Amino acid sequence: MKITIENLNGRLRLRWTCPVLGKRKTLAVGMADSPAGRAYARSIKDRIETDAQPRNLHEYYDPTLLKYRDKVIGKNSSEVTMVELFDRFTKHQQKNKALAQSSVNYRYVPVKRMLEKHLNLPAANVDRKQVEKFALICADTLASGTANERIWLLKSAWEWGASQYQLPPNNP
Repeated sequence: MKITIENLNGRLRLRWTCPVLGKRKTLAVGMADSPAGRAYARSIKDRIETDAQPRNLHEYYDPTLLKYRDKVIGKNSSEVTMVELFDRFTKHQQKNKALAQSSVNYRYVPVKRMLEKHLNLPAANVDRKQVEKFALICADTLASGTANERIWLLKSAWEWGASQYQLPPNNP
């Protein structure tokens, strides 16, 4: 397996074909193209190559790439609460999807309020039972379309958070 270190707009990234899935993979190193950045990129590259060797592949290689990402991104998953996660997701959506403030007030703020009341705990501690309880509260107190929309937004926030805060990839 050949992993290349590339410069993309002054930032380093790794590219290779995943030995498990056969798909092209890209991993942002998170550093500028400098001697220190190149050394760090080589260390990640070496780790991936070692894990992807045929004798290690199924035991060590992580096709989700979470194992190879920098673990320090603001707060870690044990410190970020569901409310903070959803708030950061909302800000991300506003910035990248150009959401109007009225849309945020109408769709996202009510979800945040429900999370503050019913699911305000560290995101890493959230399990399926707690999410099912939250979904039942939504179903009992809201119209079915509104409840589905709120659960869908929460699902989207979790998927976004899994890539930002190394949350478990299995979405409860």
